[in-house]
Amino acid sequence: MNYSEKLTKILETSGWVQEHLARLMGVSQQALTAWLSGKAEPHEEHAELINKLYKKIVEDIEIIKREHIESVEKSIHRHKIYELDKNNHDLPRQWRKNHAKRVSAPSENDHCC
Repeated sequence: MNYSEKLTKILETSGWVQEHLARLMGVSQQALTAWLSGKAEPHEEHAELINKLYKKIVEDIEIIKREHIESVEKSIHRHKIYELDKNNHDLPRQWRKNHAKRVSAPSENDHCC
């Protein structure tokens, strides 16, 4: 990914305007515009800063999004199980009844020898 793409993604993800990003990076808005358009490449110092910003803003946001999606998926799964239990209320009760039979204490008729 080139610097133009990284800068575009930083702006999209952060919601910043070009003026704010330029000020944050300590460059003119014209320099930032040239980097965004691909007409110029940033010096090493600014290239390093772009990489750091990209990693911090974009990659961290992607991790947070993935974690949020996983959390929502788990919540949906729990909700579906709850709805299944609610709609088939006899099913869990029947399962518990059958399960209790299997693990109940031995009766008088049970002999081991």
